[in-house]
Amino acid sequence: MKSIKTTIIILFLLLFRIPSALAQEGIAMENLTEAQNELLMAQRELIKANREAIKTSLTAEQLAMLKNQALSKKERQDMLVASFTTEQRKLMEANRGNVQELKEQFRASLTEEQREQIRARMMTRRGENRNELRESVKEKRKQKTKGGN
Repeated sequence: MKSIKTTIIILFLLLFRIPSALAQEGIAMENLTEAQNELLMAQRELIKANREAIKTSLTAEQLAMLKNQALSKKERQDMLVASFTTEQRKLMEANRGNVQELKEQFRASLTEEQREQIRARMMTRRGENRNELRESVKEKRKQKTKGGN
């Protein structure tokens, strides 16, 4: 059951193409106005409601596709999207449009200073992620060479 929920969440993140929604959660909340906080909360609530609407519209066959561990996540996702009914596709498009509209409203409400803070924070995180990856690769290589000697 947990893997189904995880797969559905991943599916929606990919389908809605809202990685920036996750990035927006990382924004320092003390720098946002009340209106901006309300926009973010509205966006989160809309995303939750959209996920629930799609979940309830899935057929037994579609749920079985998500449970099929013989397939990769990508294959399961592709099969699920291919099996969507016209109504499910319309629902996804409407959801995507609603989320995009809220994102645009949020972006328009940001001051130049807030944008700079967000950019700086994202660049810092990107650098940290790269360094973490670089360090983990170095560590694996060290372990590999120690084991091989």
